[in-house]
Amino acid sequence: MLRQQGCDQLADQYDAAGDQLTQQILLVGIGGLTGWEKDAVEAGAAQPKRFGPGAAHGDDPALGGKDPYIPRGFGGSSQYEEFVHELYDGLNEAGFGDAQAAFQGSSVTGARYRTGEPFDDESDYDIALAGESLLEKAKKAGVGLRSGGSRTGPLRPEDLRKMRLDGLASQLSNTAGRKVAFMIYGSIDAAVERGPSIIAKK
Repeated sequence: MLRQQGCDQLADQYDAAGDQLTQQILLVGIGGLTGWEKDAVEAGAAQPKRFGPGAAHGDDPALGGKDPYIPRGFGGSSQYEEFVHELYDGLNEAGFGDAQAAFQGSSVTGARYRTGEPFDDESDYDIALAGESLLEKAKKAGVGLRSGGSRTGPLRPEDLRKMRLDGLASQLSNTAGRKVAFMIYGSIDAAVERGPSIIAKK
């Protein structure tokens, strides 16, 4: 947007700042940030329309990436939209029509959080599934919860079966040509606050 308005120098400064923040997050994690970098992330958390360089939410433009609204690994917008359509159809069939989804992890940031290794053909798609009915069913099914009961960890095969999401995970993995992993949150804002995210629009 800045470049479209003829502000190339300012756009370059924002790009450089975004790259620096990304590298610091990879090195020390969000909790280890200080100074302006910490302030920038806290401001992003307070306004969950965007969280982190390379992440997009709703209609807010992202700070970087080939296409800020498409996670890495997709050949283009049509392939991504087909995947998202399949995802939401599967959630509806499983009884979670109120759920929202967000891509997280290296498909959004470009690198694995723990190792810094770049996203590649072997990388998974980490997808946060958010909704009160999802979290409530997870609790009733005995799926392990984290963060005071506000979310699950990555769903294991037995968890997927309990949630009736095993078929969907397998189907999406076949479509994408890579493993698809689900985590459950009570709300999409809670998911976005955990890290860089790209919301999958319905």
